[in-house]
Amino acid sequence: MLARMKGIHRKIGVSGAPNSAWISDGTTGEFVNENEYRARGYAPEFDSLPILIVQRVPVTEAPVSPDDMAFVKTMGQNDA
Repeated sequence: MLARMKGIHRKIGVSGAPNSAWISDGTTGEFVNENEYRARGYAPEFDSLPILIVQRVPVTEAPVSPDDMAFVKTMGQNDA
């Protein structure tokens, strides 16, 4: 017996991408766009799915102590 796919969460489309939802049967899953989700009649309703928020953190340089820098320099000198 096949398990019915259901909506797990949704993502808001950015930069022109459509809204989408992650659907799963508990074993496998896939993203479908909002129109496809609604047309196929997945439950729960698209608007009631929790929204997945992905926040990108900018890359920054970490400070390097003089001891760490000395260690890095010695690593290149060890020809084992």
